[in-house]
Amino acid sequence: INFCPATTRRSISKMDSITNDIITIPMFHDNYCYLLPSPNGDAIAIDPADGNKIVTYCQENSLKITHVLTTHKHRDHAGGNDIIASKFEGVKILGGRKDAVEGCTQPVDDGDVLDIG
Repeated sequence: INFCPATTRRSISKMDSITNDIITIPMFHDNYCYLLPSPNGDAIAIDPADGNKIVTYCQENSLKITHVLTTHKHRDHAGGNDIIASKFEGVKILGGRKDAVEGCTQPVDDGDVLDIG
C-alpha cells in the first residue's frame, strides 16, 4: 500500500495481495468508509468517520481492524479513530504528519510506503 497524506492524492496499489473485496460503508450523508478485509479476518479501515458503525459491522462479520488509514483530519473522515482504537487493541492509526489526525499513532509523510499484511 502506498499511502500519501492529504497534501497529495492517496494511492492504493497491489490490492489483490491484501484482499479481493473492498467493503463500502456509508458514513453520514455524503462520505464512505472503506474496509479491506484479509482472509484471516484482519481488516484495514479507510476514513472511518463513525467509529460505532464500523465496530458494529466488524463484530457482526468477525473482522478485526489492525490499521486505520486517514486521508485528512476532518471529523467526516477521522471522527471514528478514537472509538476504533478503544475497541481494537494494538490498532495503528495512520495520518499525515502535518495534519494532526485524531488518534494518530503512526504519522506518515508524502511518498511513505507501508507494508501492511
